[in-house]
Order: sequence, then structure tokens, then C-alpha cells
Amino acid sequence: MQNKAMKYGIFSGWYCDEQPRAYKAYGDEFMRSRDCFYLWRHCIEKYTSPQAVIITDSASPIVPRL
Repeated sequence: MQNKAMKYGIFSGWYCDEQPRAYKAYGDEFMRSRDCFYLWRHCIEKYTSPQAVIITDSASPIVPRL
């Protein structure tokens, strides 16, 4: 029997904007910060073994260093 690596996808959304909003936003403001992106990336690299990571952003005004 061949040893096949498990294949999986991780999908999540991210949008960074530290400006006040005219609408109600749920969740902690940390989730919309640049620092949250770095924590997310750290967790992906520590707890998974991705062959590649594709990041899609919704035109965030604040972009993290990749």
C-alpha cells in the first residue's frame, strides 16, 4: 500500500482596517489588525504542513508584510 499524503484546504477571510466604522462590526478589533494576520500565519505554519499558502485579501487598506 502506498503512503499517500493527506490533502486538505484551509480557507479563511481577512480584512484589515483600523478606521472607525459607520456600521456594527462583531468580534474583537484584534481580528481586523495586521498583528492578527501574523498570528494566523504563525499558527498555519506551526500546526499544519502546507505545500503552499494562497492568501486572498478583500482590498484591505492595511496590508501586512508577506
